[in-house]
Amino acid sequence: MKRILTIVLCCVLTLCTACFSEDRDVGSTGHSPRSTTPLIEMAAPEPAGSDSRHDVYDLSLTEGGLSVRFLGIHDLGMKNNDASLVRFPDGTTLLVDTGSKTTYEKLDEILQKMDLHGMDAVLLTHFHEDHVGGLEKLLADYSIGKVFVPDFGGEWEGRAADIVDMLRAHSIPVESLGRGSELVFSDDITLEVLHPETPVIYPEGLGAGKPRTVFENNNSIVFRLVYGDTVFLFTGDIYQETEHDLAELYGDGLDSTVLKVPHHGLSTSSSFDFLYSVMPDIAVVMSGEPTESTLNSLRNRADTYVTVAYGTVLVVNDGNECTVFTEHDDSTNGIYG
Repeated sequence: MKRILTIVLCCVLTLCTACFSEDRDVGSTGHSPRSTTPLIEMAAPEPAGSDSRHDVYDLSLTEGGLSVRFLGIHDLGMKNNDASLVRFPDGTTLLVDTGSKTTYEKLDEILQKMDLHGMDAVLLTHFHEDHVGGLEKLLADYSIGKVFVPDFGGEWEGRAADIVDMLRAHSIPVESLGRGSELVFSDDITLEVLHPETPVIYPEGLGAGKPRTVFENNNSIVFRLVYGDTVFLFTGDIYQETEHDLAELYGDGLDSTVLKVPHHGLSTSSSFDFLYSVMPDIAVVMSGEPTESTLNSLRNRADTYVTVAYGTVLVVNDGNECTVFTEHDDSTNGIYG
């Protein structure tokens, strides 16, 4: 008899616990939990062995929206190189940086996969080899409508002078951009330049080597691409001192949905005050060897993708929310994925 009573008592307790849990799900006010619409969506994973995997280079995947492809041109151990392809809803294309001569073959392969024969415009954030080195071959293989460069007040030096001369030799219009510049694209998509303050003037006695490198990185074009409720922030290779200046100048005006992480995810950049101002939902690191501490800082704040791990990272935006696609799953066994 005791055994029967024990069994009955256990059943009653189980039922009570279930009812209590069900009641707690409703919340202490008795109302249903608030539903929220996510700003970011990840493409649904495909079944194992499926041939219907999303192709990040398939243009039909992005028809009618704004798409940014952060191009996977990196090998493991390659710390630098940047190239991103923006495609607007009307099909207009903007290539942001060209990578280097050594990565041009990969860039060319990607553009061929997308059946592109030219770019409406190219924007060079600054004149370092890993951002402009692919330009010469690009000019030979593709048509380019216009090139945007940092505003040096027409006083070009060194590599910058070589680039501008090369563009003029190809009769390609060159337009300088600086803080306050604004370009309007299709469907009221706006490109707003936040940096550098113009004109950029080399300090006297700067010389060559690291001081010049740091100066040129810190005067990269930084711009926001704004479409509806979403913002993409491109940052070139700026260092922490420039990040700090921008955070002080713009504050939460830097708030962005997607951040192209400064300077390839190295420890020179991605400072606390900058990331606190940007508050990204998505962070893309274009590198084959980012700094681990920087990655950890980013991962604590945003969904973080490193191109050496995932290949090309495609972000599609309809003006309200972003969907992220990657070329493949993490290929670094969790090191950078």
